[in-house]
Amino acid sequence: MHRRLEIENIIIGTIVTTYEGRDYFQHCRYCITPDMFSDEVNRRLYIIVSEMYESGRRDINPLMIMETYGEKAEDIMVRMVELSTDFDFMHMKTMYNERQYLIFAGYGIEPKYTNVQFTDYINRFINLVFNDKQEGERDSDNKDAAA
Repeated sequence: MHRRLEIENIIIGTIVTTYEGRDYFQHCRYCITPDMFSDEVNRRLYIIVSEMYESGRRDINPLMIMETYGEKAEDIMVRMVELSTDFDFMHMKTMYNERQYLIFAGYGIEPKYTNVQFTDYINRFINLVFNDKQEGERDSDNKDAAA
């Protein structure tokens, strides 16, 4: 999996797992737009979460999405659940830190916990999107010059 797609998955997996006291979409809504997602399902889920958020919903999860969108979201249900379970930021961070503890505690070495924040993924995603866009523009300029 390419890094950009992995980061897209982490962002979407995290924002489709929102509940009271854990609102990561607030960090995305002003700096990420749907067209930034290269994966069509991720793009659709970002639009769905945006719509639900704008309507005042803050308890966004696969069940709430299905209750709200029904058949319109049925074709992406399996992927949505996969993203919310496998790519949720807090789940991934907790699992990483737990592995660090288990690996290093057995040797009496201080574990090396991660202090990465969700906003670090947002910043990296934005950088990757703009770098890809610049590379695409350069490729287009090179093709025009060669013609």
